[in-house]
Amino acid sequence: MLISKKQYEDRMNKSLIPDISDGEVPKKALLGNQKVDIIFVPYGVNRIGDWAFAHCVRLKEIWLPDTVKDFGKEVFLDDMALEKIVVYSGQEKEQMYYANEDISELLAIAVKCFEKSGIYDFSNISDDSWLDRFDANLTDYIDEADEAGFNPFLAGGEEDYEDPENDIDYYKKKQREKKCGAILVRLKSENVPAAYYMDVYKSYIAFHKEDTIMYILGKKHESFNYLKIYAEHDFIKEADIPYLLEAFSDEQYIDSKAYIIKYKEQNFAGKNIWDDFKL
Repeated sequence: MLISKKQYEDRMNKSLIPDISDGEVPKKALLGNQKVDIIFVPYGVNRIGDWAFAHCVRLKEIWLPDTVKDFGKEVFLDDMALEKIVVYSGQEKEQMYYANEDISELLAIAVKCFEKSGIYDFSNISDDSWLDRFDANLTDYIDEADEAGFNPFLAGGEEDYEDPENDIDYYKKKQREKKCGAILVRLKSENVPAAYYMDVYKSYIAFHKEDTIMYILGKKHESFNYLKIYAEHDFIKEADIPYLLEAFSDEQYIDSKAYIIKYKEQNFAGKNIWDDFKL
């Protein structure tokens, strides 16, 4: 997407711009900022320091120039609200910029779920090799044990700290939700995964189907779009219909419920669809 100088400046004005020192966003520049939701890093910056944007719990979007060549430790640690990392390139003489938004959601998933592993190499971010690395990392991530990384807080030498984050079952459930969310974002992207990756995604979502539906329900403003992705990739079976209709029975999901009924009519012919309205 081409961006004029005016659009570039408008974006900067609507965002928080971190302090820059010698072409670098310093270490811990915005560490723990509880208010920032959009960050814009100006063109020409070449390094992001350690924990520069860590623990920014409301951060949803960040714009990074492709001039950044070096990232410090855990730059986006615990930024679980992050939805987009937009990488942009510039031609300052012409005062025009190009924003790569096609993979902005995938980048956000990557830094939240499997960190570096080549994803910060912006030199080839527009070609298939970056997506191949992303898919390889995503496959490894969903194959990890759900308890991987669990580190309980020990109070008095015992695991008795009363906090859901300290409960292994709660932790595993949240990990499954993260994995389901990562898969759905990947499937939503314009670049469809290779067939051999699809088998992995299908088997995983089928295994954690209830977690996936709970994830979709939690994304109220996007639940309909995610449900369509779920259906379009053939993850909905006839036996799932009653459960799905019950899950999406609330009025706020009326579009989703109508979609499920239509999907049943189109894909599982010979059934009386009016029976579904009794739920």
